[in-house]
Amino acid sequence: MRNANRQAFLTTSSREAMLVWMPRVKPEKLVRQAMAERQWTQGKLARELDIDPGVLSRLLNGGRPPSLLLAVKLERLLKVPAALWVEGRL
Repeated sequence: MRNANRQAFLTTSSREAMLVWMPRVKPEKLVRQAMAERQWTQGKLARELDIDPGVLSRLLNGGRPPSLLLAVKLERLLKVPAALWVEGRL
């Protein structure tokens, strides 16, 4: 059964890869939610990711997709699946 409001992706955040179903949501929103939960500013997240704050700002505003490396860093740090960023780019 197809559901236009859900998407499947593989996550490797645990020891084993698993297929996960999530509602369709912009990954930028998930990053902002994770930041809010941790009470992190954009500057703090940029330092944790070792990236320029301007790069993070463009990413959070939807102006720039992350590199694959940055997508993986976001997954490891915030548990936002990298596959959400790269869907359709592979």
